[in-house]
Amino acid sequence: MVPMWSRARRFSNVYAFAVLDGCSIFLWLTAWASMASYVASGKDAGSDSKKSGCDNFKYGSPGRCKLSTGITILGAMIMLAFLGTSFFSFRAMMTFK
Repeated sequence: MVPMWSRARRFSNVYAFAVLDGCSIFLWLTAWASMASYVASGKDAGSDSKKSGCDNFKYGSPGRCKLSTGITILGAMIMLAFLGTSFFSFRAMMTFK
């Protein structure tokens, strides 16, 4: 993140950016893990033993299961994007320390 005005550069701190990016990775990882465990436990805890996958979802309709699965996949992709931007942030921290 580069400040727009040259006098505002004193407010940018590479350590702060690296810490914020690390915290965002941690938060996205925990959100993804909780959503993935919700979907997995719902698929496993269904009442009908003949059905499998989203057809045997305990916490609602199969549509809710498919939506939750899609949210889990999208969350994983966003977390990987945060991981990529954090790499640049940590690289800048090592360069400008």
